[in-house]
Amino acid sequence: MMERLQVTDDPADIGYYSGLVDSCFAIAQLLTVIYQWGKWSDRLGRKPIIAVGLIGVAISSYFFGLSTSLTTALISRSIGGVLSGNAVVVSSMISEMTDSTNQGKAFPLFGATWALGCVIGPIIGGNLSNPAERYPELFGRFQLLKDYPYFLPCIISSGITVLSLLLCLFFVDETLPRILEARKAKKDSLLSPSPSMSTYGSTSNTPTFGSRSHSPTPSNSETLVEDISEPPTPVSESFPSQIGDNKKETMSLSEILSYPTVRSIMVSSFMLSFVSMAFDVVFVLFSYTSIDLGGLGRTPQQIGFAMSASGVAGAIGSLFVFPFFQRTFNNRKLYTFLMSMWIVAFLFAPIGSMFIRLSHDDPTVAWLGIAFILAPVRIAVLNFPLNMILVRSSAPSIGVLGTIFGLQQTLGAFARAIGPAFISSLYAFSTDHMEILHGHLVWFVMVSLTIYGAYVSSRVRDIDTDRETLDGVEA
Repeated sequence: MMERLQVTDDPADIGYYSGLVDSCFAIAQLLTVIYQWGKWSDRLGRKPIIAVGLIGVAISSYFFGLSTSLTTALISRSIGGVLSGNAVVVSSMISEMTDSTNQGKAFPLFGATWALGCVIGPIIGGNLSNPAERYPELFGRFQLLKDYPYFLPCIISSGITVLSLLLCLFFVDETLPRILEARKAKKDSLLSPSPSMSTYGSTSNTPTFGSRSHSPTPSNSETLVEDISEPPTPVSESFPSQIGDNKKETMSLSEILSYPTVRSIMVSSFMLSFVSMAFDVVFVLFSYTSIDLGGLGRTPQQIGFAMSASGVAGAIGSLFVFPFFQRTFNNRKLYTFLMSMWIVAFLFAPIGSMFIRLSHDDPTVAWLGIAFILAPVRIAVLNFPLNMILVRSSAPSIGVLGTIFGLQQTLGAFARAIGPAFISSLYAFSTDHMEILHGHLVWFVMVSLTIYGAYVSSRVRDIDTDRETLDGVEA
């Protein structure tokens, strides 16, 4: 797209401008402080924030397809970033609909759908861009598609988002406990008998805010309301809060960060996002680099196929492998182990290149080498749903759950904003200065950073695990 927009006369700079357009989404998230969306969802409810986010994505995709300059492309992408509170709110909703018995199955669905989108999205964009030239018999008569060759995939993407918005408005239920309890209290007050109707000596059935049972023997009408307005799960009872006042509705950022568990999981979340983004970027550069310079010497088509296959494998792993791991192993130990797999991935990269070079670029060995490199990555990315589980359990109050996930997403946006520039510059420096560690400086630095990330992950506490351990000791 940048080449068609003629943003530069030097083909070597196309990648720079493409990266700028890709990163402006995360930069816009960061500059608008995405955690505010989580904070607002704690006050206004989850559903309105999701709707706003979907509207933003639809608008962003639509106008991106109509972009005629670098400026309009940057503005349209930034709109999506500014309004993107969806990931924050979805994480909060999953937390409110699950508990420790089923969260291991629910959170991986979020990562699996993301991976599926990463596979389907490039297929739509790659096959439907410039349709007037590629499919003249179908689209050659539409002047709009000639003037805007990327409009078709963008309008399809925007249409899918609008469909998602409609599904959200009509079929998604609110999960914020405060709103659910307020609705329940209102319905109970309408159905409770007035004082004048009470018999002498009867006990008042007037409910208190947030109460779950109003009398030992409720009437049929009270039972009916209880069933209708019942939250997805008894969040207030099962939520693993660090403090006793787990009903506290508002906390300042300084109050939230005063808890060591919150600080530790936030630092670990940043390292996880940074390391994973760095690997995604450097793997493409490393794969495209010639074998003589220590790369894999693959074509763009081969790189795309490898990443798509890796994405499919990741989705399968999230759905079927992670739940078993999460049920079987201690969360903290599993979290540290999965973070350590990034160390293996960065170590395997130069080893895989060496195998391909020694085989004189034998195709079978080349694909085995790529699988050798990506295998530990598919294991390492299982840490993302576990990270969400640990973020959930670190929240000091259910009233600030959205704020907690918003803070996590803000740090993730910061990692995605600085990660590509850092790793790209480091990789370029390594290949330009082969005399330093034989061109392996980038791997040395990234292994060192991932070792630190694994150390930080080992310091993360899990309230659920701590309670289970304490219960076992007391028993």
